[in-house]
Amino acid sequence: MNIIIEQMKQYKQILTILTALILFLPFSISAQSGFFELDSLETFQFGGTGGSDCWGYTAPDKTEYAIMGVFEGIVFVNTSDMSVAGLVEGPNLACTALWRDIKTYKNYCYSVSECGGTNSGLSIIDLQYLPDSVHFVGAFAFDS
Repeated sequence: MNIIIEQMKQYKQILTILTALILFLPFSISAQSGFFELDSLETFQFGGTGGSDCWGYTAPDKTEYAIMGVFEGIVFVNTSDMSVAGLVEGPNLACTALWRDIKTYKNYCYSVSECGGTNSGLSIIDLQYLPDSVHFVGAFAFDS
């Protein structure tokens, strides 16, 4: 009986060691490989006002653009040289918090905001003319 108890203790010790290895080894390996690390490549600031949302767009020529909500509206930034490719005015009146939500689909950018003023509601911007310019298609206001 004592032999069985001793063997069970040894199995328990082995299981404890294996469990510890299984649980902690992946974290050790990924931390060493930089898996959890992000590096900032570049910083963009528009007029000192900060931003409220950021979305990405890849043009047919593979140029990447950052689309950022700013106080003045929506700014389109060429990420290869951090230049402003366009700005579409957006609403900035009667807001408790200035924000924009931005998404793209195909060559269109869609942005919404609860603020009043220029281009309030849903704004649609055509991106097919990048890198030269962006074209404002229209704004569709809605009443709450």
